[in-house]
Amino acid sequence: MRKAKHKLIDYQIFNQKSCQTQEDITIREQQYFDYFLKGAPMPVWMAKGVPAVDKGKDWGLELVKPL
Repeated sequence: MRKAKHKLIDYQIFNQKSCQTQEDITIREQQYFDYFLKGAPMPVWMAKGVPAVDKGKDWGLELVKPL
């Protein structure tokens, strides 16, 4: 029988990114439904989007100020 070779993976880094992604999705879902169902202000990520060069630096989660 051949023994399987196991690759070591740094799960701490993987899980940290996974947690950040889950938190980001949760916040965006909440903002989406708050805007469409409750009449809350629109978040920047929906109004203007977030340029690809700013992803990871500027999340666009703040709300647009009403005029």
